[in-house]
Amino acid sequence: MADARLLSVVLVGLGHIAAKHLMVLQSHPRIRLVATVDPTQSERPDSFVGMAEDIPHGSDLGAVLRLVDVQAAVDHRLVLLATPNGTHIPLARVAVEHGWHVLVEKPMGLDPVGCADLLRYALQRGCVVAVAMQNRFGPAARALKDLVEQRLLGELRIVQIDCLWNRDKKYYNTSAWRGTRALDGGVLFTQFSHFIDLLLWLLGRPAEFSLHSSNRAHTDLELDHDTGVLSMRWLDGTLGSMTYTTAAPPGRALSGFTLLGSQAGVRLSGQYMDRLEWLTGSGQVSPESGPGPFAGDHPSTQFLLWDHLCGVILDGHKLQLPPEEALEVVRFIHDIHLARS
Repeated sequence: MADARLLSVVLVGLGHIAAKHLMVLQSHPRIRLVATVDPTQSERPDSFVGMAEDIPHGSDLGAVLRLVDVQAAVDHRLVLLATPNGTHIPLARVAVEHGWHVLVEKPMGLDPVGCADLLRYALQRGCVVAVAMQNRFGPAARALKDLVEQRLLGELRIVQIDCLWNRDKKYYNTSAWRGTRALDGGVLFTQFSHFIDLLLWLLGRPAEFSLHSSNRAHTDLELDHDTGVLSMRWLDGTLGSMTYTTAAPPGRALSGFTLLGSQAGVRLSGQYMDRLEWLTGSGQVSPESGPGPFAGDHPSTQFLLWDHLCGVILDGHKLQLPPEEALEVVRFIHDIHLARS
């Protein structure tokens, strides 16, 4: 018998990011994992062999969903897609066709037209489509959103985003899909779409933008570029830049999101974008008046994301991850690629 208090989840794709989601799926009191699917593996890999044997596994999503429907009579059901970017849209359509809600790992897909078609189809079928933009749920990011909406920084002048990461040959050799146009789509989709989402969530789409880019460290891949400087201008005169790379020297990744206004400046940073600090006019941190830091003992952003989805599907809460905004991330990255110099 189905349990109306639980969200039944089928996990699709058993790679690195799936393992992170699995920690939440197995610990959240309102979630039960009912099946796993990996289109490339008929059996679960070694890192997932400890899973309960009564949880079925297969390589065909449609077949597994039919099996679960027959065996478990699932009412509240969701498919998590943790597969290569280029497979998101066709697999999501299979899930929606069978009447399952969907959570897609970022990005929603690589083709804005295909993403828009998916959302229309899901609306017709009455299915929720959400994208894992979990950084929005972090307390630091939410505090920054409040600062911008309440205009506590004054008139915005400058936005600066820094994403200085390293992805070496070992990373790309681990999975054949990485670095390909059809399944990866490039660093803005795979590595930095969270930052594009935060940018659009906080400020909206810029009226003008241009991109200078290069590829010097990954010339053996299909990647269009591994390094870029995106220049932006909004209608109100705010200027912005985003400097990003996967060709930084080995070491800890550096990520930051700085907003400077006429009255104050603030910076969102940290490995998980979990630290928010006021900046004084001299550029020094002012901790006594700042809204952060928020790092410490609080639920992970992935747990908060799943908790929110439980509220949406089980309790009828409003979805705070509008799929139209996830679609806009795909559209903007697509347009950035077209603006490449």
